[in-house]
Amino acid sequence: MRSEGQWNLVYTAMLRFHHLIFTLIAVTLIATLWGLVADAQRKGHARSAHKEEPKPAEIIPDAKEGRKAYRRAHWTTTGLTCVHCHADFNEKKDPLDTKVRPAHPLYNSAHRAIWRDYRGENILDLKLAMKVCIDTWMVKPDTAAMRADSIRADSLRKVEAKLKRLRRGRKQVIPPPDTTAQAFTPAWDYTRIMADIAAYLEEISPEAQSKPIEVVRTQTIPIDLALQQGNLARGKVIFERSCSLCHASGPAPSLYRNCYTPRQIARKVRGLSPEGIADVIMPAFSLDRLSNLDLVDVVAYVVRM
Repeated sequence: MRSEGQWNLVYTAMLRFHHLIFTLIAVTLIATLWGLVADAQRKGHARSAHKEEPKPAEIIPDAKEGRKAYRRAHWTTTGLTCVHCHADFNEKKDPLDTKVRPAHPLYNSAHRAIWRDYRGENILDLKLAMKVCIDTWMVKPDTAAMRADSIRADSLRKVEAKLKRLRRGRKQVIPPPDTTAQAFTPAWDYTRIMADIAAYLEEISPEAQSKPIEVVRTQTIPIDLALQQGNLARGKVIFERSCSLCHASGPAPSLYRNCYTPRQIARKVRGLSPEGIADVIMPAFSLDRLSNLDLVDVVAYVVRM
């Protein structure tokens, strides 16, 4: 028979063996669970990497808002908007005003196949054409700072003009206050603006097909002698018809007591001068919107304002 001490040794050995077995089982289970968790994490990262980004919310165009954006400058930084250059009505059959704007009307234009920018280059997409206009005339970075510099230059120009008038012996007249230094609203969502304007153009395009517009451009102006022979009375009428929308009640600076030469004015009207207020060039009048005879007369009037 075994003694009590021997039985204790056997019991201790068996207990240690059981502890070893349980430890191995526990380690195996932990390692298995760890591997499963790591594998699940890898699969989750792989799925998230290949997961498509959520699409932006679909823009539902609003023609009423498009009409507001077309006619009001509340969303631009320069004060210019579509209606300053493009009428939104049929000028010949149903004119809503007597203005002759620099560019052709956008009435019945939504189905136009080809658009042209201010340089005469073709654009095949309406929204791209709108973006060119917005970037060129309506939205400029740091517009407020540039306008401040331009206003100072404009004030200096008016002082020079006043001195020139005094040297000529004319009566001194205090020019009206310059209202071009105004605060502008911050940038808007131009993607939504363009969608709304496109919807408005669709609304005012009753015909299924839009006729192409052929702009008659020119790189020349009348000679200096001709520019000095304009009819003042007729020039005043042309100014009220074609220039006052921007230069009398609009965002462009007043031309009262200006010191431009006839040639400088003619070049600006035809879009041949790269200079502009606050980095915004003046929208040009092509020959089919303003004839050379009209140009000569309006230049004569502006020079003597």
